[in-house]
Amino acid sequence: MSRIILSNEAIESIIVNGVLSVEGILDTWKGLKEYCPLLKKEKGPHGVEFKVDCEEISITIYLIAKYGYSLKEVGQEAQNAVKERVENLTPFTVKEVNVIFEDVKNEG
Repeated sequence: MSRIILSNEAIESIIVNGVLSVEGILDTWKGLKEYCPLLKKEKGPHGVEFKVDCEEISITIYLIAKYGYSLKEVGQEAQNAVKERVENLTPFTVKEVNVIFEDVKNEG
């Protein structure tokens, strides 16, 4: 029987691309450890955590928002964008998408 396997990196990319499509989000961020090779030897997720249980996926995304945008609205749009992309591009049903704003910054 043939199989299609999704790596964790592929799932992470789908999530990150979904969230970065939302106006009002600058980037994903989960702290210095994921960017500093001296503090962590292996590559960690880029502001994304997820857990797959059978055919359901629970997702937490850590975001940097653009200053001046409603965090409530941006958070809801991020949840919707991630849910839509993951469910359209993978075999998973999204159980939940949690949004954690790590920072708010001016652009540029």
